[in-house]
Amino acid sequence: MSNCNTESGIRRYFVKITLVVIFGISVPAMAATAAIEAVGLFKDRAMLKYQGKVFLLRVGETSEDGAYLIKANANYALVRLDNREHHLTLSTGMRGGFKPVSKASISILPDEFDQFRVGGSINRHPVNFLVDTGASIVAMSEVDATAMGIDYLSSSEQGKVLTASGEAKSYFINLEELEVGGIRVRNVKAAIIVGSYPAEILLGMSFLSKVTLRNVNGVLTIEQ
Repeated sequence: MSNCNTESGIRRYFVKITLVVIFGISVPAMAATAAIEAVGLFKDRAMLKYQGKVFLLRVGETSEDGAYLIKANANYALVRLDNREHHLTLSTGMRGGFKPVSKASISILPDEFDQFRVGGSINRHPVNFLVDTGASIVAMSEVDATAMGIDYLSSSEQGKVLTASGEAKSYFINLEELEVGGIRVRNVKAAIIVGSYPAEILLGMSFLSKVTLRNVNGVLTIEQ
């Protein structure tokens, strides 16, 4: 009887240990599967994050980890991964959890000329910007400045800039506020150039140096 009880106890102990080992292996595997997220959504393209890597996919493309983008727009992305289809939005991943955004940020796709253009505002006037890391300060033509009611003629700081048409007079001022994608920076140095150059307002380093820039797989992210 004693031997029988001992043998039974050993069996029960063996079963318990086996279950612990099995669950110990299966739980991390499930957590690893739940790591895909949509961090940027665009028409026919999506910026995804999976297993710590961020990458851009176009509809019909497959990542090196096997994520296939079926459909994407500004609201959601439909992704096939591990023989399952997943509906992803900016606030949900496969885990269905919500991650509050702690910092203002905007992701910008390059246009057909591989340039980054983005909407924003200057002193609360809506404008369009051309991102230009080669420009030391924000620059605009006197035409754009006049349209926004910016008083630049009274500026005592003046100089000349080189344009495609040659040298042009410019006035240097501080913009009250410049906003892009919810990112607001006050007292931004800007050059107002006499004439119609530049054709687009250049978002230069007097703004960009006060934010964080990241270029991941061709997508430019501006973050405050």
